[in-house]
Amino acid sequence: MPIEGDLAAFERGLVLSTGIFAMTVSSHYVSTLKIVDESQQSPEFSVNIFTEKVQHLPVVKSHSDLVVLHNVMIKKHDGEVNAVFSKNFSSFALFDGKNSNDLSCYQALRSFSLSWREMNCIKNLRNWWPSARIDSGKSEYLVSVKDISSDTYFDLVCKRPMDSLCVGWSDAPLLSLDGKLKDEEKNPLPLQVESFALDQDTLSKFYRVGTILRVMADKSHENLGLQFHGVGKWVRIRNVGAKVLSGMWYGALNSFSRVRLLADDDIIVVECKRKFQERRLELGRLPLWSIDDDLTVTDYNEMDNIQFVSLMDILSYEKDDSIFCCVVRVMAIHPFQAEDLHSSAARGEHEMRLTLETQQQEFMPIY
Repeated sequence: MPIEGDLAAFERGLVLSTGIFAMTVSSHYVSTLKIVDESQQSPEFSVNIFTEKVQHLPVVKSHSDLVVLHNVMIKKHDGEVNAVFSKNFSSFALFDGKNSNDLSCYQALRSFSLSWREMNCIKNLRNWWPSARIDSGKSEYLVSVKDISSDTYFDLVCKRPMDSLCVGWSDAPLLSLDGKLKDEEKNPLPLQVESFALDQDTLSKFYRVGTILRVMADKSHENLGLQFHGVGKWVRIRNVGAKVLSGMWYGALNSFSRVRLLADDDIIVVECKRKFQERRLELGRLPLWSIDDDLTVTDYNEMDNIQFVSLMDILSYEKDDSIFCCVVRVMAIHPFQAEDLHSSAARGEHEMRLTLETQQQEFMPIY
């Protein structure tokens, strides 16, 4: 790693994480890369990237990808040495970290050509990282979604299933609502956290057990999707805020949040997969708050033929002649007074709207 005060002709390393971009007071964009190489794995070396356009920020595609930087200034801040990338004269290039003879970059800012020395450095890094045993970071703030509490910050390991939204799978703690039943007619509960309703095709791709935790950014990060590549890859998101909206959990990103791409065989990812396989079992499809035996007992003369399922299983099931056992929580009801229901039944009308909580932490209207 370089020495403080140098103008480094070139710097290179394996990218471990990227920061959520932010806008400076001068209306430029900044994002921070954390990199390591053969000489230093801890502490991770920070590179602060400044650009005039958000599209010029580096977008790392995969775990273990490499970066080469030209003309960066080495500075010391709060006792730590880091590199500062100038929007005027610095340049970078990103390369696939997998071992191959291909030395072409997949993203570059400004004209970029490699010297023989830089080519050898890339080859050496590709040979080094598989045996480097770089872990996924400290577990101090890494918690399961079921253990989060409101207005706290935590690290989230999740799999990104789509382009426009990050979601995490687990079981969120049970929340209570302070609303009144009489308000349901004119001001019904919102059915999702986001301002737009997800289409059925998107919902069908979600896991059918556990909680789908929405992870969203504020308006100042409306171009956040430009920073992410690779739908279906595992990531660790640092400093996620646990927030509640109308009885539903969501994760809030901020300028201090960071994203770290994880390998499929990372020990944290393997543990997440193991827990998911357990939840796919029949009794695992019950919400974690339904641990009381009384919730799983139903008087039915063909109980052996009944399958435990989640509400999302039922909504996506193609057949309509099967019998299920599904534990749900009723969040709202309309009409809520017995005399209103009785008077409508006398006129031949039999309609009641129940708002049920799915394990995906959405509210589903059932008529």
